Amino acid sequence: MATKVTADKATVADHAAKVAEDRTAAETAAQTAQAVADSLPDDYVTAVGKIAENTAEIANVKLTDKELQRRVNALYSIGQGITHQFETDTDTAYQKTVPTGAKLMSVKNIGGRSIVFNQIFQPRKEANNGATVTADSDGMITINGTTTASYINFRDVTPEQNKVGKYAFKSLILNNPDSISMKFSFLNRSQSTPAITSGSSAVIYNQTQSEISLGKATGISGFAVGTVFNDVKIKIQIFDLTTMFGAGNEPSTVEEFEKMFPADYYPYNAGEIISAGTEEIVEQGKNLFDIEKCVSLVPYYGFEIDTNKTLKIALKDKKTCPTGVSFGIVYIFHDNTMANWLITSKGVVGAITDSSTMVGATQVMVACYPGNKETMQSIADAFDIMLVDGIYKSDTMPAYAPFHRNEYPIPETIKALSGYGIEGNVTDYEAKTYTQNNTIDGTAIKALDTPIVTDISTLIPDDFLRNIEVEAGGSVIFKNSNDNYHIPVPSEEEYIVKLSEVGGTT
Repeated sequence: MATKVTADKATVADHAAKVAEDRTAAETAAQTAQAVADSLPDDYVTAVGKIAENTAEIANVKLTDKELQRRVNALYSIGQGITHQFETDTDTAYQKTVPTGAKLMSVKNIGGRSIVFNQIFQPRKEANNGATVTADSDGMITINGTTTASYINFRDVTPEQNKVGKYAFKSLILNNPDSISMKFSFLNRSQSTPAITSGSSAVIYNQTQSEISLGKATGISGFAVGTVFNDVKIKIQIFDLTTMFGAGNEPSTVEEFEKMFPADYYPYNAGEIISAGTEEIVEQGKNLFDIEKCVSLVPYYGFEIDTNKTLKIALKDKKTCPTGVSFGIVYIFHDNTMANWLITSKGVVGAITDSSTMVGATQVMVACYPGNKETMQSIADAFDIMLVDGIYKSDTMPAYAPFHRNEYPIPETIKALSGYGIEGNVTDYEAKTYTQNNTIDGTAIKALDTPIVTDISTLIPDDFLRNIEVEAGGSVIFKNSNDNYHIPVPSEEEYIVKLSEVGGTT
């Protein structure tokens, strides 16, 4: 049975009866139950046995926001006198966010994931429309000459590219001394990468039956007749997403695709099955400022970030700001370097900034100047530095917590099991079994006639991946052997959750 509040039963029962009426009543019940919500020992490992084996259910609550639904559920349970409960996460993901109120996590099982990875654009030497195009074995395209048209052909669309389905196009500009604006596409078809002068751009292209009969040339366009290309260097990539993931399972946005494939460039690959076997589980807090990650970014020192980050600093007690230094978010946009400094030679000039306005920048970084390790260390010694995912204002920014990261390698004996990492094969760390359902036969996944179940109890410690301390708002990452492939894998985690923190009453 669930752990119940025994003190002030009449009050708790009265509040619980009102909770079903609306969310306001739930808030009232939560406030009344607050004192007992903190009664469970801080030693959550010891407390596991005291937590409910079955949790309260709420029917007929029609909410679309997952976190709001959790909050209402938590408030209802608090009104019933329940302080902590189990929650499970069964989403398929490469990285998961630790839910609000979570204290401990146990990994119940992890499955394999297989995709048909491909990158089906191969450049070749061309000469057309006044331009000379050369191609290197590493995919580099070099363009010279004065154009006689507003486009340059590269090569014909291949049969592999000329199918109904979803594709990702990606263009990468590596040298463009005159800042020529250009975009890549199947010329005369409906979609192209956004026009850029530097950096990279991509588009998800849903190619229809009517389009595969249109112009069959690949190339760049978007510039005027008479444009002079002077040693312009670019790389082009085309990914067949339907072949890669299966019809209906393709990523729908560029952001979703680039989360899985974060590298700037992937070499030509006609198509091969790759399997994402989890090699280690990384538990990390919500603070992403890792001073050990900093490197020289001449003339600065720091590390690169994306455009969905917020940075906040607070001077530590009895510390003073270093002199003659700068610190903040630096970005390069249209070959110009700009910065949102929080610290300058004048001292502290701001407490919080974010990277949301830097979309389109070729490089965004948290950095210091002068660009050396000693400068960054002096700043970190004087300030609590908080870098988080998401865009926040000062009053909504998560509370400071020091950076931490814990890694839990999968034992070699588990990774050596036949078919480990292949789609459909599952390592159950709770039942201590490994089930092989599939194997790879050439370029296809083949089901075994009879699944093979292996007892792994002697291959892992009894407490392996059990009761791992976690930080709400942090992350759990299922890393495979290649950091260029962030492929989502099926998994199930069980969290011990303090309900008063979910319900917003603490």
